[in-house]
Parts: sequence; C-alpha cells; structure tokens
Amino acid sequence: MTLRADDHLDRPLASTARSVPKRGANAELHDALTAALKERLDGRHIANVRRKACSFYSSYPLEELELELDDGSRIETVWKDLSPRTRLKAARGVKPRFVYDPQREIAVYRHVLDGLNVGTAEFHGASLDQPRRRYWLFLENVRGRHLWQFGEFDVWLEAARWIARMHVRGMPIVRDRLRWRGARLMRYDVKFYRRWAQRARQHLRQSPAFSTEQIDAVERIAASYAPVAERLAAYQPTFIHGEFYPSNILIDDARAPVLVRPVDWEMAAVAPGCLDLAALTAGWDELRRNEFVVAYRSAMRDAAPTLAPSVEEIAEQLEYGRLHLAMQWLGWSRRWSPPREHVQDWVGQAVSATERIGRKGS
Repeated sequence: MTLRADDHLDRPLASTARSVPKRGANAELHDALTAALKERLDGRHIANVRRKACSFYSSYPLEELELELDDGSRIETVWKDLSPRTRLKAARGVKPRFVYDPQREIAVYRHVLDGLNVGTAEFHGASLDQPRRRYWLFLENVRGRHLWQFGEFDVWLEAARWIARMHVRGMPIVRDRLRWRGARLMRYDVKFYRRWAQRARQHLRQSPAFSTEQIDAVERIAASYAPVAERLAAYQPTFIHGEFYPSNILIDDARAPVLVRPVDWEMAAVAPGCLDLAALTAGWDELRRNEFVVAYRSAMRDAAPTLAPSVEEIAEQLEYGRLHLAMQWLGWSRRWSPPREHVQDWVGQAVSATERIGRKGS
C-alpha cells in the first residue's frame, strides 16, 4: 500500500538525558510542573527533573520528563511546548491561520478527553502564560508504535473500531455548545468546506508542480463544490480527531487486543466522522476501504445500535470525506510538500471520489 501524506514529520531526535536543578536556567519548567501537577504531587515536592527528547515529534518539540520527588518516588510525563515561537522550522507558515490555535490541544485534553474515557493519554496538567504566548501541555507518556509500522491489517481495522466508538461517545458534545466551545473545537460548516476547495483551486493555479490536466480537473471539482459542502455539513456531526492519520495513532501491542492510543489533537473539531475514517483509509484500495467501513459500522452498532447508519450510508459518506480530504491537502499550503515516502496523488484521489459520488447519484 501507499501511505498517505501528513504534516507531521516523524523524524528521530537525538536521545539526550539531563538533570534539571530546581533553580537556575530551568526553574521556570520546575515551577510550571509544580503548579500543573499539584493534585498529582499531593503535597510532595519535585527534587529533580530528568529530560530526554522524544524519539518522534510533530509540529512542536516533545520531551519525556522523569520527575524525582522528595519522597523517592517518580512521575513520568511528556512535555509538549505548543507555544507559537517553538514551532519547528519545517512547520512554520504551513498550517493555515484559520485552523491554527496553539491552545486547542490543551483545551481538548482538559475539557473533552479527560472525561471521555476512550484510552487516550492521561492529562497531567498544563501551564499557560497568555501575555508571553507560552502554552505547555503535560501528558502521560504513551508507549507504542505508530500504526503505519504495522503490516497486520487487523490492527488497522482495530483503529477503525476505536474511532467509531469514540464518535459515538463524542456525539453528546455536539449538543453541549459550552463544552465544545470551551474545548476550542473547530466547527465544520458549508463555508469551511468551500473555503478548502477555493484554496485548492488557487494553489494549483500558482504551482508549477501540476499539469494542465490536473489543474483543469481541480477547477471543475471546485466549481461545483457547493453540493459537496452542503452534503458534508448535513451529515451527523460528532467530536472528531481531525487528523486521524497512521502517524498520529500509537498502537500498544503488548497485550491482546491491542490498545489504540491516538495523539496530536491539534485539529480536533465538531464534524462528521467520515472525515476521520477518510484519513485512516487514505492510500488503501477500494476492497480494503470496504473492510474498514464494515469494521467501523460494526463497532458503532455495538456501541449505539439506533445511531449506526447502514454500511451503504457509511460508504457513501466516506467518498465525500475522501473528496474533501484531498481538496484540503491540495489547499493546505503552497510552502510545503510531504516527504517522498508519504506522497499521494491527491488530484487523482479527488477525481476518483468525485466519479464514485457521481455514479452513486446517477
């Protein structure tokens, strides 16, 4: 199979460990940890902090922290610095401004995931300094390998089942406007979908990397995108990950069944679940996509029998999700291209999904 492109550049960092004294250059981190983990510390004090760069990172730096407490016990946590100034060079200027919010992931862990009980990383705390635009997130150190490292298709199907169960549990959030606004979730509407189509059209016009045939194909799709946007906006919304790609899904296979532990919730939103399913299945052929649909529907039916659409309905929604995902990637940024091993023909994906939608509608 061909793995899909994503904006998270999984490159190894040098594994370095160092102690951080209570006072000195790293006193700010020490004090932030003390305040953010107050309940977890339960009156104990941090005597020392050992830091090690994570093996993989996304758009922001990640460090594994081992806190040595004054009673001899230890707490392990991960520190993600979401401050705008710390965004890694390869990611700066890439994510469109209208979807960028450095506080969203913190708010999602605090207001949604901490109570959703779906097996995501445990929220340890956060430290926000608004005047300085400093946003620090502290999480459980999730173990596992990325989904794309697994060749066993059953593991991929388990990810489809996991996201189906999460979508069922996330549906009440849609009705709780205070909660999803507090979590700073994006809300996908007709205007949002059409914006991506227009961006895709503009980017292809200005890029020498696309042929005349590809530009014309995207022009035709974008020109008639209104019904696509309206259909997507009419689907049942739920709480979605927003970037449910294999590089954002950690798999703990130390037990059976495996545990699915998604990370990087920077693009979480209120939107139809087919967008997460489209991200998971990108790069797979039609036969495999059908297996994903069956697994997704089965898990949704088990979790909420009255809410589960039919296999045919989910398959149709997936085609619309695939089309939008392709247009979103084409409209993402003119300044970025994925690593060679993750490149996909997004124009071809958009054309394929459009043709399939047309055949089903005729």
